[in-house]
Amino acid sequence: MVRRGDRVLGGQDIGVPDPEATARAVFDATAAFHHPVHAPEWELSGVEERLAAVCDLVLAAVT
Repeated sequence: MVRRGDRVLGGQDIGVPDPEATARAVFDATAAFHHPVHAPEWELSGVEERLAAVCDLVLAAVT
């Protein structure tokens, strides 16, 4: 489940033509925010805003 603001996505069909490719693209787009090699960057100023921008873009693309 993904919670973004007052929207919740989880277990629902979001209607993408290729779910596996979409999942890979989302994983790749968010790697900077979950891959341990990027951990030092998580302490930088503005990281929350960068993550929010990526999440907004991804959610807009798939919903």
